[in-house]
Amino acid sequence: MISTGDKIRIALAPAHIVVGGALIAQFVRGLKQGTTTPMVLVLGVLLVAYGFYRVALVRRALKGPKK
Repeated sequence: MISTGDKIRIALAPAHIVVGGALIAQFVRGLKQGTTTPMVLVLGVLLVAYGFYRVALVRRALKGPKK
C-alpha cells in the first residue's frame, strides 16, 4: 500500500521539470532582451535534472521488486 506522503511525492515529481523548464525559458527570454542572469539557467538545468531523477525513482519503485 502506498502512503499519503508517497502519493504526494509521486504527484509532485514532475513539478521540478516544469519549474526548471520555466526558468530555462525565462533565461532564453532574457537573452533576447539583453538582460540575462546565468544563475537562472544553472538553477533551471539542475531542477530539470533533479526532476528526471525523481521521476526515474518513482518509475523504478512502481515497477516493483526485482525477481
